[in-house]
Amino acid sequence: MKYFSKYLPVEGEINEGDKFLDHTDNLIKDAHIPEFYNNPHVPYFDGYKKVKLFLCSRDIQKTDKEIYVHKPDGSESTKVELIDIISDKENTAVMFKWGEQTPGTLIQNTFKVIGEISPEATWAKEGNEFNECEIKKIALINQYNLLDNPDWIDGRHEQGYKMLILLKGSCGHFH
Repeated sequence: MKYFSKYLPVEGEINEGDKFLDHTDNLIKDAHIPEFYNNPHVPYFDGYKKVKLFLCSRDIQKTDKEIYVHKPDGSESTKVELIDIISDKENTAVMFKWGEQTPGTLIQNTFKVIGEISPEATWAKEGNEFNECEIKKIALINQYNLLDNPDWIDGRHEQGYKMLILLKGSCGHFH
């Protein structure tokens, strides 16, 4: 199975060294707060969205609960609830819940998130592709305890579980 990396918006304040989406030119940038900025009432990055790098897959299954759907122009993605996958001889469509509506799209316009890529994998960039042998899943409970079998946490993110993805570097080790 093929995987790919993608920056997605996350909750939280943008701090020094974080990545953010600069909506003026639609580029991912490193956060750097100039020393001369000292307004405690307005964050320097007010109005911008913090992002992190995630490992994603296009292998959508009926058992997946949340998926991401690209807008028709491909400009951005929105997280939605998967309802059903419908196939005929020529196409496969995905039905999803979006507010009060249940629209559909072709499956090639969707993807799912496997987990957050470790910040130690500094060489990873958006759009990189990875094979199964190049990734290692680690499960975290409340970001402290490591588990040996991460697959059982699927769907339990609301309970404080998180999937962290280590990538195999050119050195042969996972970071």
